[in-house]
Amino acid sequence: MLLWSEAREFRYAEFMSSPLESSKPQPPPGDADRYFIVFGAAQDALAWPTESHVFATFLHLHWNEDSAKPKLMKSFTMSWIPTSGDVRMFADPEPGRNMTHAETLAWATQRNAKTKLSGPFEMTAEGFERSLKQWERLNSGQVAYKMLDGQVRPDKGTNCIHAISDVVPGELLQTGLSRGFAAADMLVAHFRPFLIEPGRTHDWVMKMTA
Repeated sequence: MLLWSEAREFRYAEFMSSPLESSKPQPPPGDADRYFIVFGAAQDALAWPTESHVFATFLHLHWNEDSAKPKLMKSFTMSWIPTSGDVRMFADPEPGRNMTHAETLAWATQRNAKTKLSGPFEMTAEGFERSLKQWERLNSGQVAYKMLDGQVRPDKGTNCIHAISDVVPGELLQTGLSRGFAAADMLVAHFRPFLIEPGRTHDWVMKMTA
């Protein structure tokens, strides 16, 4: 599955324009665990901010020594929206929730939004564990949803993009006015420290995201 090819006007252009290769499932020797991430984005025809969304699905697969097929151990999706489902640009911080992968696709369909996925990429165990902790933190109610989150991020509130990007330690990702597909491109590159062979995707993992 290739990355989408919209124009890239930010510092990650070289990485994002690199050609990708797709792997076939290769069971690792003996008992082994592997971790994957699928980035996603949705936007309407105008890429209107309140009708654009970014999300990511994470998967932990385990191979037994005597099995060529992996077992899905854990899967979760960071898809951060207000609990009301109504995204308002200038709203105060409000309770948020994570939609599932399927709920996110349905949300986009209801809004006649186009959805695009990037990956699946293999990621490190550290990246997966950091992502899981962030997902649990969001679900705990400690963090509100706030579309324009500059004054409350990362401790008190966040939007759908930064809910994912703030998993990566160090300098916070600044997306400016980018949203939807463009913001997701930036997010993929921001996660590069946690990606194993970032130029390779693993399409066979997609069937496990449902």
